[in-house]
Amino acid sequence: MIRLLPTIVRLFKKPALPEETIAEGFIDEANPGKLVVHRPLKSDGKSLAEAIESVRSDTIENLYVFKNGRQIMRFRGEENYVNPTESSLMRLKDAEIVHNHPFGSSFSLSDIKAIVRYDASRMILATAVFTYTVTRPMSGWKLEIELIERLYKRLEPSADHLLDQMIRAGVKTPDEKHLLYNHYIWQEIFSTFDIPYAKIEKK
Repeated sequence: MIRLLPTIVRLFKKPALPEETIAEGFIDEANPGKLVVHRPLKSDGKSLAEAIESVRSDTIENLYVFKNGRQIMRFRGEENYVNPTESSLMRLKDAEIVHNHPFGSSFSLSDIKAIVRYDASRMILATAVFTYTVTRPMSGWKLEIELIERLYKRLEPSADHLLDQMIRAGVKTPDEKHLLYNHYIWQEIFSTFDIPYAKIEKK
């Protein structure tokens, strides 16, 4: 989940850094005085494919940002969220994003709101078993944030009902409900608005 409001880190001005270093630094307020600088990884994550595989089985959420095939930012969060600052989110326009969910579910509502609000071109979400992708249509994102929220909330009862029926029938388990819940909702929303969305099992 991408947190849209910065609550853990704040922008910190610092001296110029080497070219391979992301030109932003943050103070971790849980560790006062500690400057956290985000750099491209030395051994992995330099390409989209490498980033996907480097975070797929991680127990912590990560966010990699690519433009023109080059990694420009990366963030490491906690087990159920990653928290880039507003200034970093503003750089997501036309970017490709690699993200991961350690618990295996599809995109969160916050993830989709972030890529639409900041006009990213694609988000790839890696889990231990699946890779989910959502891609901006050629005509651009036509969904307003408020509409996304309304549609998501409207579909929640249907998702609960359908998945609970499958659990009672012995087709799915309660754990699988968590994994399938958002996937069901996004399938419904994205198919309605012709937004490319895919779920691919890891080979």
